[in-house]
Amino acid sequence: MSATCLMSAILRCYYVLGYRVALGPIRVYKDAARFGLEDIMQRQVEESGLDWREIATSAHNKRYRGDRPRDYNEWCKQARFLQSRGFNTDQVRFVLGDATRDL
Repeated sequence: MSATCLMSAILRCYYVLGYRVALGPIRVYKDAARFGLEDIMQRQVEESGLDWREIATSAHNKRYRGDRPRDYNEWCKQARFLQSRGFNTDQVRFVLGDATRDL
């Protein structure tokens, strides 16, 4: 099996087939880099057209049942969760809003 087929299969299992592991792009690239496949994974991700904001929202809703943070400490806790899953700052702010304005 070629590396391209392998990365395509991994993405399909994670996101297309509904397994919804809900990992962000940083985590996906980091996992691919462990095997020296980051370039191939980047191409596969770009071709797949994944909406990382939607995946981040799904991860948040699964963990917190869609509850928005009520205060700054809770915002930080939820942001750390999303960042640990590999979502970047823009994706975290999309899901949680801006801590300085929205709380």
